[in-house]
Amino acid sequence: KEVSELVAGVTKLGTLKYRGLERYAENLRKMFLAMSKDLRIIIIKLADRLHNMQTLEGVREEKRLRIAQETLEIYAPIANRLGMFEIKTRLEDLAFPYVYPSEYLWVSNLVKDRLKTETKYIAKIQHLAQKDLVKNNIHYLQIKGRVKSLFSLYQKLLSKAKDLNKIYDLIALRIIVPDVIDCYSVLGIIH
Repeated sequence: KEVSELVAGVTKLGTLKYRGLERYAENLRKMFLAMSKDLRIIIIKLADRLHNMQTLEGVREEKRLRIAQETLEIYAPIANRLGMFEIKTRLEDLAFPYVYPSEYLWVSNLVKDRLKTETKYIAKIQHLAQKDLVKNNIHYLQIKGRVKSLFSLYQKLLSKAKDLNKIYDLIALRIIVPDVIDCYSVLGIIH
């Protein structure tokens, strides 16, 4: 019965069709109503959408654009509101080349060489930070580096006069520790 209800909820959400921004609020209301019944329905729907986006190139062009716009305007924001930032980022980056093809090419070309360098750099810094934390007896739960996603970078470039040199968070290092006092210790060590 429980699985049947989840399938029915996902099926019901599947009947929502993207009709542009004017219908955006109505679709969100329907999604949040489904969420209030069982959050797993939305999680399944997000996973389904992610899979659909990964296989989008096999769909005819006009349908691809509709699905990608729907993903950017409805699904990615919902994933964001639920704190599912990795899913949100993946959805945005998969939709980006279909919704904004010329902008995608511009951003991709702009950072192509730099991202290779930055990725190597973040791995090096991550390793150095880990060694320093161990040397200082700081217990950490996780050290994770990241490179800014293409869609997020595109949005930031728009707010920074399209100047890549004004983007200071192209890479980041996140160190998660058990308590607040360790945060300050780590901050001191990293500085």
